[in-house]
This record gives sequence, structure tokens and C-alpha cells, in this order.
Amino acid sequence: MKKILLCLLLLFSLNGCVQTHAWKYTSETKKYTPPTTALEVIVPPMRDIRKNKNGARATAWLGLIPGVPYSKNQVHETPEWSPLILNNMKVSEDLAIATAQEINAASIFKNAYFDFNPQKGDLILEGTIKKFRIKTYTAFYGCSFLGVYLWYFGLPAGKIHNDVIIEFQLKDKQGKSYFQKEYTAHTDYLQGLYYNLKTADFEPLVKEINLKLLQDLQTVAPQIRLKKGK
Repeated sequence: MKKILLCLLLLFSLNGCVQTHAWKYTSETKKYTPPTTALEVIVPPMRDIRKNKNGARATAWLGLIPGVPYSKNQVHETPEWSPLILNNMKVSEDLAIATAQEINAASIFKNAYFDFNPQKGDLILEGTIKKFRIKTYTAFYGCSFLGVYLWYFGLPAGKIHNDVIIEFQLKDKQGKSYFQKEYTAHTDYLQGLYYNLKTADFEPLVKEINLKLLQDLQTVAPQIRLKKGK
């Protein structure tokens, strides 16, 4: 019983000592070149269709069964609601701001910016957040609670998965769609008692998605024929 309690204590300690992450996105350097199109695009707050579920899974203690190498510990579908993981992040707004800044820096459109009123521009780039998720796994190496002692010798205590899926649609104010595509990005890394204590590392994933979006917009933008002010 004491060994089980010790294992529980160590697991809670591992989850509790992770580094709180403050969202900070940096766009690419501004390109001072003539824009591809004279149109303006507005990026409003993104639509969020994620399930509002966070916390431990029933499978968290399967790793205590001898022979089971690891178990799924926690899933955070909305990690921004946990102050110990993401600090003061407004996902639907912050992701839209990051995308708008990236598009503006690329000089594809005459202007691109975030605004709550999408009717201010010629075009609207709507984003739908399908995943912005963290999954954590705990490693016991098939040794039940004895596997915990291996963590102290530097073996990974678990694995962290970060996933982002965003769908973008570019349309005009009348609702005509010019472009629609879903983008996916993923990363995972091993976490130990002494290293990789971060749980959230979303900026590189959002950057990856935004750069892919820019490539597509570079192709789409010159094909849009829209009368100014329509």
C-alpha cells in the first residue's frame, strides 16, 4: 500500500512541476514588396469546435499492471483552461492574431489584420479550431510501480503529444468562398524528472500551419477578382 501511495505521489509531483507556458508567437520578418493583390483581408476570432474536456483518464493506472509498459495519463482538449499549462491565453483570438500578423508580414494582400468585425475588409479569412490538444503518457517499463525508480536514473517518465488542426476558409462579404483547406501539425517529446518539463509547445506548430497557409494564399490571391468596395 505504501508503494502504491508513493507511486501516486510521484505521478502528481511530475504533473505539478511542469513549466507553465506563456503564449508568445513571433511572425516572420516583414516583406516590403508590392502586395500580390490590392485587396484587404480581415481575420476575425476563430471558431472553436473542440470538446471542453480536460483531466486524467481511466487508463492512467494501467501501467501499474506488471508487463504494461506505459499508460495514457491525461488529455487536455482545451489546455488553456488549465492555469498550470497555458497562462492567460485566449485561443480563438490569439491564433487569429498570429495568422493575421503572418499574412501581413508576407505582403500577399494590401493589408491583413485581426478584427472582431470581419465586414471591414474586402475578404474574410475564417479559421476553425478543430484541435489544440495535449496528451500525456506515463512510462512504467512493464515494472509496475518499480518502474518509477527508473525515472531517477534519467529514463523518460513519459511522453507529451501536442496537436493542432485548423481549417481556414477565405471568402468575401457576400459569402462566396475562394479557398478552404484543413491544416494539421503535431509534435511529441520525451519528458523526465530533470528535463523537458514543458507540456505545451504550440508556437512551432502554429507557425508550421501558418507558413503552409501562406504558400496556398500566394497561389489563390492573384486569382481573386473582386471589385473594390463590393
